[in-house]
Amino acid sequence: MISTIPTFKNLLYIALLGLLPVAIILIPSRAYIEAADDVLADPIALGAWLYEGNCERCHFDYEDARFAEEYEDIDELKSAIEADRCQVEWGIIYGGPLRNRDIQAVAEFLLTWEELDEAPPLPELPPQPKDEPILAKKEEKLKPREVIESEQKENPKLNRILADNPLAKGGYLYTQNCYRCHLEYEKNRMGQNFARDSIRTTISDGKTSTQMTPFSNMKGGDLSGSEIDAITDYIMTWERLKSPPAIPELVLEVPGEDPSALQPAGLPQFKTISGDIRQGHKLYIRHCSACHGQKGEGYIGKPLNKSWWVKRYDLFAKSVIKNGVPLSLMPPWSESAGGPLGAVAVEDLVTLIVDWAEKQSGNN
Repeated sequence: MISTIPTFKNLLYIALLGLLPVAIILIPSRAYIEAADDVLADPIALGAWLYEGNCERCHFDYEDARFAEEYEDIDELKSAIEADRCQVEWGIIYGGPLRNRDIQAVAEFLLTWEELDEAPPLPELPPQPKDEPILAKKEEKLKPREVIESEQKENPKLNRILADNPLAKGGYLYTQNCYRCHLEYEKNRMGQNFARDSIRTTISDGKTSTQMTPFSNMKGGDLSGSEIDAITDYIMTWERLKSPPAIPELVLEVPGEDPSALQPAGLPQFKTISGDIRQGHKLYIRHCSACHGQKGEGYIGKPLNKSWWVKRYDLFAKSVIKNGVPLSLMPPWSESAGGPLGAVAVEDLVTLIVDWAEKQSGNN
């Protein structure tokens, strides 16, 4: 007996019996995945196909992006794709176009790529649907990278240097991306006395309350994870040697026809943070002393009652308190990042830390 529910199978059965002279089946816009397609039934192939249709317009071929190399846990990578780290909220629960199965497939494709260190073997993928793209290509955002790649293609010698010398590549990427504000690395030594992970995180995520914007692809920047690693290695090598690494001068040539156009941008002057030091002390005892000691001397966490190496330690302390420290026991404390403290409370805490720093340096 044929079910009265108008399923696809029943309509096809009726059509075969001749009960329907013409069977017209309208496929919804996302039914290209729902259909029984042997190629897209494989999750790796599905992930590659979805990456091609949704991610390439910003990240290009995955070989150039390599943003998943930062992730070992598939659930963390899925969360990053779904909403946490990308400029687009891809998850359907956030109003995006991709279901959990789709995001799982993209994550599996990316992690398989990273495990093999090359593109996994794939069958011929179906053509992409003709729907309007979710995002227009970021032509203005991508223009600098296009210029850099064009310059590389026109200079075979530079190409060979960058291919054979990872440290030279780091110096080249530093000059192309960081010179605009920092000039030659020797001028400012901004990586001095910082750990590698801290430098890498700053380049990747930017710095709160400054003009330092995120450079990571995953946060809207132009650089892949491997390119950020190369810049970090260049900085760490410079600091280890305490002098410029021996790399060809060609890679350190200032970009652009007019070097004067690349003079450093004037940084904004931020007012010194000033809160209620008594409230700051109460908040410190309640929230911070268990890790950093009753008087900031350090315990599980690092000492806070000290002199600081950064010029604006009030802004630095505010950023760390607000956002926490990735891959450490230091969580974000600001309400905007999911913590318990409002903006006034954060500034009260910073005022206490500034007072300690000034006493340590003899300015108070």
